[in-house]
Amino acid sequence: MDSLLLVLDNEDPDLSELVIYTLRSYVAVLKDKCMEEKATSVLSRIVSVCLRRFVISEELDVDGLGEDEIEFADYRKELRGILNTIGNMRVDLIVAPMEALVAEVAASGGGTAMPIARLEAIVQLVHGLVEIIPANFVNVKEGWMGRGAQLPVNLLTSMQLDGRSASVHVLYFEVVALSSLFFNGYFFLKE
Repeated sequence: MDSLLLVLDNEDPDLSELVIYTLRSYVAVLKDKCMEEKATSVLSRIVSVCLRRFVISEELDVDGLGEDEIEFADYRKELRGILNTIGNMRVDLIVAPMEALVAEVAASGGGTAMPIARLEAIVQLVHGLVEIIPANFVNVKEGWMGRGAQLPVNLLTSMQLDGRSASVHVLYFEVVALSSLFFNGYFFLKE
């Protein structure tokens, strides 16, 4: 497992992508044992690496539409697939680290003091949360699902748009739109 995670954590998405299918299969095998301590440890490590790899390389442009950026977007879809497989088994293993990421945005001046690539990845993850954990999570108000449903609201209320990235602005307002749909229009923008 360590060698698979080492390859997945490679900064070259082409190399990292080589083990995604194997890891997804391995995660599926753990489905019946996902509550065991050893499985929890392995799944947590996989989630950690996937979240870390979700950040676009410094050589690429967060707002870019070049071939490399498009390939990275496809790579992210593969990472999201692994996260989805884990999220359907253990919502807590997805929500807990994402809560830490959203808290990091709040602690960094609403994201203004963090690298734009990291902020974009966090907003992208929250935006795609409905694809990562079971779709009915927004209807649950307690437990891990309730905490997951709170993530978009927490991100939006803590984040400051600073003009560094058009993509981040678009994602921000897409999260606003999704949140207002999910929460029946009870979401109000902070001034």
